[in-house]
Amino acid sequence: MLTMAAALRNSIMIPGGENYPVLMSDVIAFVPEACAGAEPYCLCTFDAPCGNTSAGGGCTNATGAGGRLTGSGTASLAADDLVLVGDDVPVDTPGVAFTGSASIRVPFGDGQLCVIAGVRGLYRFGPQASSSNGSFQLGPGIVSQSSHAITIAAGSTWNFQFVFRDPLGPCGYGFNTTNALAVTWAP
Repeated sequence: MLTMAAALRNSIMIPGGENYPVLMSDVIAFVPEACAGAEPYCLCTFDAPCGNTSAGGGCTNATGAGGRLTGSGTASLAADDLVLVGDDVPVDTPGVAFTGSASIRVPFGDGQLCVIAGVRGLYRFGPQASSSNGSFQLGPGIVSQSSHAITIAAGSTWNFQFVFRDPLGPCGYGFNTTNALAVTWAP
């Protein structure tokens, strides 16, 4: 018997079941562990700017999905190996990641602004273009990249979000956001 697997978003799908390959009645999904210490929030399940809600990420953009921010690696300051990925965004689109020490939830373009400065500041990482598969990546090296502007310390929580151009977006503002990710840093 031949078994194949397929990557779908952040899962590995393995078809199986009694009648495989005719019917794929059972599908096993393996979801790699997310970064310990990172918690997604600000999902666009309500309060979308023009009714463009999305269950799994930011508000729906021109792709028909909501931009989704996830993390892998660790939230260890010493390792500095956290990798953030914003996917389900338009292909070859300019965007930028930013981090702040406080959170908010207000309409912002075709999405929601979820990250603000708070008392410890705000830092914007360099601009980049989304890849040919519609994703942005930040890291590893997030702590070292931002160390000249803000201080990320053990026990502190920093919030991350991507904002990206979306000229064909549903609300007509020309830009959108992913959901946000709160990262509580360890030594």
